[in-house]
Amino acid sequence: MRITKVKTRRYTATDIEKLDISLELFSEAVNSVEFKQRVEDHPKFDTVEQYSSKEVYSIIMNGDEADTNGGIDHEADLDLTLDLQTSSDAIGYTQQNRIFTFLNFFRQLEPTKLAGHFAHEYCHTLGFADPSDLSDTARNVPYEVGRIIEEISINNQRTFITDDTGLTDTEKTARRVRRTARNSRIVSADAEETTTRVPVIKTKRKKAAARKPAVKKKAVAKKKPAPKKTTRKSGGAVKKKTAKRKVSHS
Repeated sequence: MRITKVKTRRYTATDIEKLDISLELFSEAVNSVEFKQRVEDHPKFDTVEQYSSKEVYSIIMNGDEADTNGGIDHEADLDLTLDLQTSSDAIGYTQQNRIFTFLNFFRQLEPTKLAGHFAHEYCHTLGFADPSDLSDTARNVPYEVGRIIEEISINNQRTFITDDTGLTDTEKTARRVRRTARNSRIVSADAEETTTRVPVIKTKRKKAAARKPAVKKKAVAKKKPAPKKTTRKSGGAVKKKTAKRKVSHS
């Protein structure tokens, strides 16, 4: 499933960096085999429609948000807003299809915890509600999915750090693989924030050297061969040699 940032509101440039790391952790966890196994093997969730655990997993991965007409597109369309108010208990909330996160919690919490928060709120956009009794959340879809995503993210977070000095060779390889996968799974649909102009690099071409006009060579008259000189011996004319012909007798 791909994570799509439909819109981000009130996030500063520094906040966006933290937000992206949180969403990368969310993406990595939700697309993992471990997440699939843990949701499908979970005791039956408490849902109005009496979905099985496998059906709950399919709904999450289908990406068919309740308040959109996009249908099944296997994308988590996230409309994200930073609530500048402070909260003492709730990390955030969802109104229609917009996910709000309180500023004080966003700044305080680790990206792994925020990954679970965004997974929790994403479940609300799919139509899953919180339990009426918040003391019992063991079979509630948003709370359990958020918890599972957070736990998987904690295990994966070492490959998300910028300095890989302390990583093993296996972790470095996993980091490269995950970075490539994240690039294809996280997309921003907010043109104002993501559109970048790629500079066009003009290469200077060397000017071709000007060709010199061809100079026509003057025709040189061929010299006539000098006449052969005949030398005469003193006392008489030079006798010409005549070739003797062989005569064949039949």
